[in-house]
Amino acid sequence: MPEQYLIVSNPPHGSIVLQPAADSLGLAVADFRMKTNFPAPEIWSAHSDLSSAQQQARTLLESGLRVALIPATVLGRVPPAHPAETVSFGEDGFSIVTSTGVIKVEKTERTVVIVCETMAPEGRVTQSKKSFLTDKVDKRGPLDSLGAFAGGVAGVAAYTAADKLDEIRDETKEDLRKQIGAIGETPPASLSLDIYSYSANGWQCARVSAQQTDFSGLGTLKQPTGRANIQSILESCRKDCDDACIDERLMKVSYRTTTLGGVALSKILGNVSQLLAVLPPMDLASRLAFMTSK
Repeated sequence: MPEQYLIVSNPPHGSIVLQPAADSLGLAVADFRMKTNFPAPEIWSAHSDLSSAQQQARTLLESGLRVALIPATVLGRVPPAHPAETVSFGEDGFSIVTSTGVIKVEKTERTVVIVCETMAPEGRVTQSKKSFLTDKVDKRGPLDSLGAFAGGVAGVAAYTAADKLDEIRDETKEDLRKQIGAIGETPPASLSLDIYSYSANGWQCARVSAQQTDFSGLGTLKQPTGRANIQSILESCRKDCDDACIDERLMKVSYRTTTLGGVALSKILGNVSQLLAVLPPMDLASRLAFMTSK
């Protein structure tokens, strides 16, 4: 299938020269100003031609915006967030049981925690300051292990899909059907953590929900409510994990489906991956946050 190169907003933005940036996206300045105020990563445009995507990214960067250029095929290979059934805590870190197996969150391994909570659009959010895509990616970073490689665009990395993406293969139709079914059955959580953990098997992700996950295995970390347990896990990650990123840009955010140039984003992504076409908005948001977290 043809590639789509996605221009992804990576807030927070700096001081912006609005007119050229708005013109590059075909928007009125007032509409574009509102767009830049959205605190979470979102897809602003899609290109079938890499050079045109690089040109637009350069214009946005030179206008003071933080953006990333991500191939849709790479986005499609971000591991899905499997709902956590139980979570327990031990000397080496967390052990999370999902319907597909056990995910280990080791204290010494790279970990990215996306904190998610939806609310009305006026909600505010704590921002991350750096990006895997705008900084040098070390050998254990998400995009490196997903098989992307850099092609500089005015200070930002432009990534294209590699032949091999960290041993993550294209799923068979049956596997794809199972993944889509699992996503559709996942109940919406008022507050959750998408915990992306790196190990010898590559990146894995578990969704720990304040309402759906059993926290009885947390031991001394266990708190009386689901929300308090989420906070307890976050504090432990901040304190004990050597290489952890806590990204709160999806806290208190109303994330919604969108259109690009009058075409539904789901249709554009569906031309690359059937799985991306059916991702719920917050699942897509989690993947974008993972790929642009510091």
